[in-house]
Amino acid sequence: MRPSSPPPASSSDPSIPANEAPSKALGSLVVERRLGRLCASLRFRVPPFAAPSADHHAGLRALGLLDFVRLDLSSPSPRPDLVAELIANYRADGGGWTTVRGDRIEVNPDALGSALRLPGTPCLPPPGRHALVTASAAVTAAAEEFMEVYILAASDDGELPFMVDLDFKSVRIGMARRVDWRMLIWEQVRAEMKRLTGSHDTDMACFYGAYLQRLIWVQREELFRLPPEVFMSDAPPALHPHELSNAPPALRPQELSMTEPFLADAPPELAMLDALPALRPQELSMGDALPEPAALHPEQERGSNRSTPNENQKHCPQSNSNVHKVDATCKKIDMAA
Repeated sequence: MRPSSPPPASSSDPSIPANEAPSKALGSLVVERRLGRLCASLRFRVPPFAAPSADHHAGLRALGLLDFVRLDLSSPSPRPDLVAELIANYRADGGGWTTVRGDRIEVNPDALGSALRLPGTPCLPPPGRHALVTASAAVTAAAEEFMEVYILAASDDGELPFMVDLDFKSVRIGMARRVDWRMLIWEQVRAEMKRLTGSHDTDMACFYGAYLQRLIWVQREELFRLPPEVFMSDAPPALHPHELSNAPPALRPQELSMTEPFLADAPPELAMLDALPALRPQELSMGDALPEPAALHPEQERGSNRSTPNENQKHCPQSNSNVHKVDATCKKIDMAA
């Protein structure tokens, strides 16, 4: 991944020192592998959500949600590679930002709400005047339809976070005007980015991918003129267990382990057998079938140390006569003494 090079911090963004390079953190090996995994698996849902019924347009207009519903997400062409880089490089600290092709992209509720034309924070009346914010039946029905289409459809098994569930209950009791729709959509987008970042699925369907692409397009339209890039894969092929089964037979661990019991008990002189390619483990194991020599009895062991002449050995009569002469001479010396 090409090192990120966002613009230096200005007085409007004091949280990022000018001498600190965000690319040092974002260009780490972990981020590169995460990016490679997302680029290979991320895909947009087409369409991302089913369009709400036209019968609810009046109620959605009253809530400020009709512009969001009518967004044209067909242009520009889908670029999952750019959205994958946005998700992989996302940083929640410092106000929420990311980098795409080295350019800084703001990713926060305000930036998302502006790009998606979502209404701002609702202006609530003072306590005790709740009747003024009670929605009509048409507005309540439109709000319920919006929640069903854009919130519940993207939730895992229909489980909602506490704040989302609270907003859903507010809509049902006729308090749809009190819901902060911008923050509601933001929480859903942020939760999906977190889920995709930690996922290792080979097929990642992204509900809000087209909306994140629009966020990039609004801030950096020129990025869509660049061709897609190829990023590092999630892990080296040699680290995958299934790759070991394709190795040559001599390199397989299960075959190498067959020689360990034999070589462990073998003398050092036999260590050279491990380097002979012609001797396979099953051939070396044949040595285990050789019978051990029988133990010798003590008297047989003593007799085995005596030398016995064979037929090729001959006695020397001259040497025997010399021995007798030496013995006779020694006797004469003793008698004289």
